[in-house]
Amino acid sequence: MPSTRRLTQVTAALGLLAGVAVLGGAAGGAVVQGRSIATDSPAQILSITRAATTNARSFTVDCGGAIPSLGLTGSTVTIVGDVSGYQVTTDHVKGIGLATVETRFLGGIAYFKANAVQLQLQFGVAHSKYANRWISVAKGQKDYAVISSGLTMSSAMVEITPISPLSKSKVENFEGTSVVAVIGKVGPDEYVGAGEQHTFVAVAAPNRPVGITVSTTDSGHHYQGTCSFKNWKRKYVVTKPATSISITKTNL
Repeated sequence: MPSTRRLTQVTAALGLLAGVAVLGGAAGGAVVQGRSIATDSPAQILSITRAATTNARSFTVDCGGAIPSLGLTGSTVTIVGDVSGYQVTTDHVKGIGLATVETRFLGGIAYFKANAVQLQLQFGVAHSKYANRWISVAKGQKDYAVISSGLTMSSAMVEITPISPLSKSKVENFEGTSVVAVIGKVGPDEYVGAGEQHTFVAVAAPNRPVGITVSTTDSGHHYQGTCSFKNWKRKYVVTKPATSISITKTNL
C-alpha cells in the first residue's frame, strides 16, 4: 500500500501476528497488585503490561496523527478483543479530501468498507465502483496483514512493545495518570519506517498501557502520532457484514 495508508495506521492498527510470540516476555513479568513498577527494568515493565493487557481481554484505543508534508491528519478508533475487532479510520488529505474506512475482523477474515478517496489512497484506483461496499480479505490475500493488524488481542502486543535498545523515563503524567514511559524504536511490523516509540504504562496496578506516542519517518515523510487506551474489559460483539465481495474479485 502507499505510505500514506501505512502512516495513518501507525499504532492505531496495533500489531501483527508475531504478537503471540512475545507474550511470555522477560523474567519478573507477573502482575503484582499494589506494587509500583517505577524501579523495574524496561523489559520487566513491558512484560508486566503485556500480561495486564492480555488479562483484560478487550480495550479501546483512540489515536490521532499527522503527516504535515502530505497535508494529512487522521484519527482512528479501534476496539480490540480476544479474537475479533472493529476499527474506524478517518483521514483528511489536503487537495484530495476526506478518506474513511471501517474494518471488522472475525473468524480469521478481515472485512473493510472504504469510501472512494480511501480506496484511491490505499490501492491507487480512482472512482472505484467498490467504494462503500464491504470487501473481504482472507489470510494470504492482498494486504491481509496490514488490513487485519491490531484488531485482536494477540496482534496488539507487537505495537504496544517498542524495539530494543530500551530505556525508561522517570514517573511522569499522561492524560492524568502517573506513568513510566518505556522508550525504544518503532517495530518494523508497524509499517511506519524508522523512529522512536514511547509506551506509557500506569505505575499503579494492574499496570496497563495508558498511551503511546510515535515519532517516525517513512519515505521521507515525518509522522507524529498519539494513542490513548480506555474501556477495559468491556464485552463487544463484532458481526459479519450481511454481504461482501472477496478482494480477489475486485480490481483493487
